[in-house]
Amino acid sequence: MTIITLATHYEIEDCIHCGFQFGLPVEFVDRRRQDHASFFCPACRKNMHYPAKSRIEKVEEKLRRKTECCDFYTTRTVDLQDDVAHQKARVRGYQSLAARRQRELQTAKGEGDA
Repeated sequence: MTIITLATHYEIEDCIHCGFQFGLPVEFVDRRRQDHASFFCPACRKNMHYPAKSRIEKVEEKLRRKTECCDFYTTRTVDLQDDVAHQKARVRGYQSLAARRQRELQTAKGEGDA
């Protein structure tokens, strides 16, 4: 004689329509929480599903938001570095212009003395 023992764990669910309590295999509940597919109450035969985000979906969304944030700040850093380089070039231009004007004043002052 062969004896086969099967162990299946069940999660108790309450029907949102009729309040009937029934058991669903834990693996089935996990799949429905991930894929949000519909299942039916065995008593009233009405459609049910898990609309809330699963833990995996929440973590993926959090990762996506953090990635977007990092991308934003990376782009912003590059833009600010470009702005700094532009401002440094402007300062060099003004310094060059000031030196040129100073030489012109000194030349004009030297010619006035002669």
